[in-house]
Amino acid sequence: MYLRIAPELYLKRLCVGGVERVFELGRAFRNEGVDFSH
Repeated sequence: MYLRIAPELYLKRLCVGGVERVFELGRAFRNEGVDFSH
């Protein structure tokens, strides 16, 4: 199983491909500790 770290790469590819409005709702997983600033 793989967890996506940053979803913006896929969104940028769609924008370059000509899609003008791109939206995504989902979770992003980080391989780091818990912090009050995130």
